[in-house]
Amino acid sequence: MFISGIRGPPLGIVAHAVVDDPAALEAQLDGHSIASGRLRGVRDILSAHPDKRVHTWTDPSRIGSDALRVGLGTLAERGLTFEAWCYSNQLGALARLADDVPMTTMVLDHMGTPVGLAGPHGGQGETEADRARILDDWHAGLVAVAEHRNVHCKLSGLLMPICGFGFHERDAKPSVGEVVDALGPHVLFGIETFGVERCMFASNFPMDKVSVDYEVLWDAFLQIIANAGLDATQQAALLAGNAAAFYRLEER
Repeated sequence: MFISGIRGPPLGIVAHAVVDDPAALEAQLDGHSIASGRLRGVRDILSAHPDKRVHTWTDPSRIGSDALRVGLGTLAERGLTFEAWCYSNQLGALARLADDVPMTTMVLDHMGTPVGLAGPHGGQGETEADRARILDDWHAGLVAVAEHRNVHCKLSGLLMPICGFGFHERDAKPSVGEVVDALGPHVLFGIETFGVERCMFASNFPMDKVSVDYEVLWDAFLQIIANAGLDATQQAALLAGNAAAFYRLEER
């Protein structure tokens, strides 16, 4: 209500639902649809890590469960998308999930959150060798997921403290140039792997607010794709067009 009072009703809504409880899912989707005709998809947190020092958000077995696959089939029948947030150690499982439900359109949130990619967090990324392994495993996981054309990728969330860049520990927020240097290679790998047509930028605010200013983040995204030589059409797709198409948004 607060947001709609400022800008009008949202063009599309991604809601929460218990996807791996088929009976409850039907009722929840009915309720969401009655509440708003703008329901476009469902988001669920699947993030789980074998190291207890890393926060596990849910039962790690869920991502491989038959119940989740049934629920994802229900989303497809209703023309709804699924937003999956998992850690990079789960990307292989996500690839198998995508293979089992090819009619369900998904988006991988935050590029699969590689814990400890750039520095220590929860016992991950403690050494240069650790970080190199995390990078290699993450890349392999992204490639595996990208093989499934029903999965898109959100270029977002890499400045969460869990990824280890450490900007949240500084007195001053990073500059555009620092963010470009930190994120550029990773963003471009995502675009190269999934293709421009299956990628979209997102801010992950307010969660990323601890690490970077909003305007700085978007200026960095713009600079990354401009430096890479992407043309105006490709840039517009990454910044807005792909998201509008994915969520079936209509202008007010």
